[in-house]
Order: sequence, then structure tokens, then C-alpha cells
Amino acid sequence: MPPPATEPVVVFAIYEVFALILAMPLSYGLAIWMRRNSRDHWSNAVFERFQHHWNGKPEDEFYAWLKTKQEFQDEARETKLINQKIRDLNRAKMLSDSFVADRGEVVNEAEK
Repeated sequence: MPPPATEPVVVFAIYEVFALILAMPLSYGLAIWMRRNSRDHWSNAVFERFQHHWNGKPEDEFYAWLKTKQEFQDEARETKLINQKIRDLNRAKMLSDSFVADRGEVVNEAEK
């Protein structure tokens, strides 16, 4: 005589129990992770001060970081973050062929 077939409802209930056993630790882990990452971080203060100084124009971003650096010049880790942001800037927009001559005139490299 063949063994009795397991009913589909029982198999589904077994899968539900295993899913519950897996879901509980994962949900607790996610709650702990969210609580840890939702706290204020010291870098938030740096970015808030940067946003205060920056007017949104790409060419003024460098000067906004410099103003922010002046405010945080006594804190080492904040200054390190600001220096990294300054290094990462694209300064190609600030470079040009023009310069100021001795008499105060703006001279292009091509005119020279």
C-alpha cells in the first residue's frame, strides 16, 4: 500500500511556518538598522551649512565649500570631509584663457 499523500493545505502551512521563522529576525534586523541610520550624523551639519552658503550655481559651489570650511576650521573630521568635497569638484568651469594684466585689464590668451 502506498504511503498516504500529504494534503496541499498541510504543505502550505509548513511553508508558512518557515516563512514566519525567517521573517521575524529579518524584520527585527531591519528595525535596528533603520533606528541606527535615522540618527543625526555629524556630516549633516556640514551639508546644512554648505546648502546655506550655496546659491545653486555650479560655478559658486567651490566658494560655498570654502565658506563652510572657514566655519568648521577647528573640527578635524569636518575639515577632512570638506577637503574631500573640494578635491572632488569639477573645476573645469572655473578655468579660462583670460587673466588680469598688471594695469587691471582682462586679457585673453589669444590676444597676447
